[in-house]
Amino acid sequence: MSLISRSKKIFLFVLGLLLCVILNSRDRFDNIQFIGLISIVFLFTLVTWIWISKKERRLQPTCREILFFLPGFVLSLTGILLFAFGETDDNYWYVHSIWHISMALSILFFLPKKSKKKMNEMFTNVNCFHFFRKTRDQIRTNSCWN
Repeated sequence: MSLISRSKKIFLFVLGLLLCVILNSRDRFDNIQFIGLISIVFLFTLVTWIWISKKERRLQPTCREILFFLPGFVLSLTGILLFAFGETDDNYWYVHSIWHISMALSILFFLPKKSKKKMNEMFTNVNCFHFFRKTRDQIRTNSCWN
């Protein structure tokens, strides 16, 4: 059982997201503000991982997951450094495009993985051979979707 109920977690998540938007709308190009928001995100992530590791008495995330997160961290750090220190008025369009690309690609590495069991369930529900296992009556009446 969780310490915080799901509805409270969702409320706190949305509240934090709105707070970040409000802070960021004050000055979008303030590097100190950017560093502060990113520090809060990394601190929250580390505290959550440590909390779960102590609670379950195993490393959270696993070494394999950490290795898979590593390219995401590298891409996001590269994008942040480009945005903060490499962007000028002359190269704004190029660097800003690279920033968007690196952020989008880094998100791919942080998405949760589906278990093999769920993947197998997905493919068994959408089985293309299902249509060939019809009885003669179903084929005669063209009821392929039953």
